Amino acid sequence: MGLMSKFIGGVKDNQRIANGVSNIVDLLHDYELSRDSNYLIMSAYITRLSILDTFEKSGFNATYILYAVINGTRVKLTWAQAYAITFGKIKEYLDDVDLDSKECI
Repeated sequence: MGLMSKFIGGVKDNQRIANGVSNIVDLLHDYELSRDSNYLIMSAYITRLSILDTFEKSGFNATYILYAVINGTRVKLTWAQAYAITFGKIKEYLDDVDLDSKECI
């Protein structure tokens, strides 16, 4: 039972991260088009819940593979790549936002 629950837990972790990546990439795309900091704030919130919390809970392993739907295409990513295209992008955009939004993020 322990092995099966660990396997199922890993699948759920990958799915949680994959869903988060899909949503965050869409939000960051909308942010790039409009420069509305609300998109960036929501991206940061989803990143915390779906990606960073999952990494902390299960132990970050950069080589784990997941499949996320990005722009309508199923893309194979490692956890390290998922981190880079979500949290990494958000960090890049922090210089563009006002101080209140930056503190919220």
